[in-house]
Amino acid sequence: MHNIAITTECVADLPKELLEEKHIDIIYFDVETETGIFRDTDEIDAQNIIEYMLGGEKKAQSVVPSANDYKNFFKRRLEEYDEVIHISISSGVSGAYKNAELGRAKLGIDGRKIHLIDSGHLSSGLGLIVLEAVKGREEGLESNAIVERVKGITGSISTTFIVNNADYLYYNEKVGKNAMRLCKFLHLHPVLRMQDGKLVVQRFYMGNYKKATSRYISDVLRKVERIDTSIGFCTYAGCSHAMLERVKNEVKKKITFDEYIEQAASVTVSCNCGPNTFGILFQNK
Repeated sequence: MHNIAITTECVADLPKELLEEKHIDIIYFDVETETGIFRDTDEIDAQNIIEYMLGGEKKAQSVVPSANDYKNFFKRRLEEYDEVIHISISSGVSGAYKNAELGRAKLGIDGRKIHLIDSGHLSSGLGLIVLEAVKGREEGLESNAIVERVKGITGSISTTFIVNNADYLYYNEKVGKNAMRLCKFLHLHPVLRMQDGKLVVQRFYMGNYKKATSRYISDVLRKVERIDTSIGFCTYAGCSHAMLERVKNEVKKKITFDEYIEQAASVTVSCNCGPNTFGILFQNK
């Protein structure tokens, strides 16, 4: 049985303790601001970036690792492991997967030991896929079997978020100024969903945001019989403790997860969504 490394990017939004416990290695994105460049989740967190962006159209740009960064990252893993399975953020929302491919190519013949997977997801949706790869490793599967198993579940992951307003989506050029103004005027709260590898606006809820979040929870969990209850994530940006408690209690009224994890989103995710954003992420059966 080969010694296999499971790796991903910091934008998988998995708890640090879980990364350490499951021996998951991550490569970091950078976040470029007007005041400098910082390493996502390591040197800067979601709360930092939200405070930075409050009160104006200050932009924060996520910078993916270069091909050389990936080459060096994989090379270091191969000093400890026989093979590497790297599960990347969706190529539909980031250039990370392409750079990982280029980095692998730079390793020459050793690149054959690197197995790359385009997850089609981001945030803890990506994290759920990574955890499935870890299960395969723990069960003693060979790398090819793990890769096939992981690719087989990508379509069953539900990755959605509800966003308070469209301001930050506008600041980061995800929606136009007219759409942002319309959301503000009509009190529309966008719901974002990963669909076919792209992050799309699935729907809007109108009116009071507290009521909108309750409707979101009810809608996303409406088919509880289809949901794998082993693990669920509440991944958030700029949410108060009181808000997270309310969300948890409302989720519990709908479904009981064996493990319910509240996880702060990476800066890369947070700077596009803004404060009071959260998502209930899980795998369907």
